[in-house]
Amino acid sequence: MEPIPLSHLACCSCSDSGITYGVASNSSPSAGLVAVLDVRQGMLSAAETPCHPQQDRELAQTKQTQVIQTSPPLAFDIHGAVASPNGRYLAVSGYDHQEEDQAILVVVDIYGGQVLPMPHSVSKHRKVQQQQQQQQQQEEQPPLLKVKQCMAHQVDYQLFASRKGLTVQQVAWHPHSEAHLVVLTSDNCLRLYHLSDLSMAEQTFHLKVHIPGAAGSSGFGLSAAASAVDATAFSFGPATSWGFFTIYVLASSGALYALCPVAPFGMPCPASALQAALADAEQAGEEDPAEDEEDESILEGGRGSGASGRAWLSMAFGSGLEAVTAAGSTGTVAMPRFALPYASPALQGPLNAGAPSAALGADRAVSLCAMHQLSPVQEASSLTGMGSMHMQVLTTLTSATAHGTVFAHVLPGLLRAAWAGQPPITAVARGSSQLPSHSAGPYGRGGGSIWGGEDDEDVLVSLKMECECLGPDAPGGADSAGVGTS
Repeated sequence: MEPIPLSHLACCSCSDSGITYGVASNSSPSAGLVAVLDVRQGMLSAAETPCHPQQDRELAQTKQTQVIQTSPPLAFDIHGAVASPNGRYLAVSGYDHQEEDQAILVVVDIYGGQVLPMPHSVSKHRKVQQQQQQQQQQEEQPPLLKVKQCMAHQVDYQLFASRKGLTVQQVAWHPHSEAHLVVLTSDNCLRLYHLSDLSMAEQTFHLKVHIPGAAGSSGFGLSAAASAVDATAFSFGPATSWGFFTIYVLASSGALYALCPVAPFGMPCPASALQAALADAEQAGEEDPAEDEEDESILEGGRGSGASGRAWLSMAFGSGLEAVTAAGSTGTVAMPRFALPYASPALQGPLNAGAPSAALGADRAVSLCAMHQLSPVQEASSLTGMGSMHMQVLTTLTSATAHGTVFAHVLPGLLRAAWAGQPPITAVARGSSQLPSHSAGPYGRGGGSIWGGEDDEDVLVSLKMECECLGPDAPGGADSAGVGTS
């Protein structure tokens, strides 16, 4: 097949390895096709070429390596695409042709496809062309583009088909779990989907972002007072301590929030991150003795409105926590299917309260990028009594508005986990040998510890949580107050 003209592409996304995937616009002759481009050599060459900072650099050595056809075809208006870091999957979002207010989100399994046979006539024509080129230029003709057919799996069809007007604000692959897709929608819900079952969200976080002083809403939805401020973008925390479980959220007003803990089921958790999180929880207990009493209440089944990080870690990982937090422990442990029965993770913030970036007026915040600088620091550990290394973190949260204004926020240190509000709504199934599909099991209020591994225990299938906002003055962490804006 001939290469797809770059002018036909509606959007592009690049994997960590430098492979770029371009999705053709549905109005172009290449509609429904995905171009695979290798830009690695071109980027290296461009970096070595002297160039003015404001001058565009052309990637002359960019080449298409194959074309992907999907089954079923991508027969909708393409608005965006996000490649997974390992390049195995491509999430493509857009809107239906006939129902313009119906969002569509699909995941293309790139590695799971098969190469289609090339027509004999085309191969013969190209062979003659190659011979002519070799005689004239004494160089090898680039090989024919392979055509690969890959499956496209629709994400949560029932949700988008039943809720016309629901839009996709942002889609991203979770950086610590390559099997999880994170989706932010216009109903202020952050949803986590696992690739094993894209028909329903594994976890749903309803972000209760609202104007300070305005009455919030009840249930999963926004009140009239709250609807003026909605979540528009998100980014992930650093890969250490509680940052490993943190997602930063940007509201349309420009206000920044942190949600912690967010823990995809099965996510590989490094021992170093859990050790740092537990050490931070121990420090919080020393600074505030009330934390210890709260720990005991929660571990004994008390129904308080909040919970400490130490209690959450102990309940989630059980006896496995001692093994991974022991001195010298390395490796990873999978995040259990667990939810705290008596409260939901809380939004902390606005982190930039009082700053111009948190009150945009007629403007609207639309994008967020988090960058983290980690520096190792030697410190005596209260757990082992020996010197240990921990990571000092400096986070820069950069937000941008629809009118082109960019704000940079400096967040020293890490926020701690926080809980508030109502217990999660849970879906559970009996036995762990085979997890149920989206139709299995009614939803009900959580009333006990819902994680298990034995065949005769209840296994957590999905969660829905209402995440209340604690406010800017709530204690979220030792270093959370010092947020600088430029």
